[in-house]
Amino acid sequence: AMAEEVPQLERKMDRMDSLQGEMQEARQAENQEQLMSLSMEANQLSQELQEAQRAAMQTETVAEEMEVFREKLVEQMKAIDAEAEGLIARLEELAEIFRAIQEEHQSPG
Repeated sequence: AMAEEVPQLERKMDRMDSLQGEMQEARQAENQEQLMSLSMEANQLSQELQEAQRAAMQTETVAEEMEVFREKLVEQMKAIDAEAEGLIARLEELAEIFRAIQEEHQSPG
């Protein structure tokens, strides 16, 4: 199933790239109707790509590889700067707060 999804995802990513150019052209032509249509398509594609990314992260292999990569990255960062781990923790804390705020504003009501 995953192998079938890859070409589809690549097409969606290619379309996202071309949408940026089309949106720029519509903006320059002041074609609000086309710009709105392209924006809606871009939003839909963005959601689909985010869902695919979440699904990929839920597969154990990818999650494990990401964790190993992250551990190695943190080790390298600590070798460069002893305070890196604390800074990363603070960044993650702020990211959580940001996500909570985003979810709060996205929920209806």
